Amino acid sequence: MWAIANDYVPSHRLIAINDMSLTYGGVFDIAGTWAEDNHELHRKGLSVDVQYRTDLSDLSVTDLVNFTAIAKKYSGVVSIHSQGTGNQHIHIDFPDIYNP
Repeated sequence: MWAIANDYVPSHRLIAINDMSLTYGGVFDIAGTWAEDNHELHRKGLSVDVQYRTDLSDLSVTDLVNFTAIAKKYSGVVSIHSQGTGNQHIHIDFPDIYNP
């Protein structure tokens, strides 16, 4: 993810990254309950969420086409999750090169 961010940011702006290798993956649980959810690949470090808002907030990917091309360069598969909601974000999956 570091390489993708470095390739994207110089020509655009900062981006917000979330849900990467947390216990059970998913949302950072400040209450410490860590309810399991559907984020196993996040836990393994093979998936990441990146902020993508239509309101063009400061930490949002604004050029989805360019960002997707950069992610693909590093074998990332990009999709939009929670489209049309306040939680709309880019989801990137990476291949597990150790367990194909």
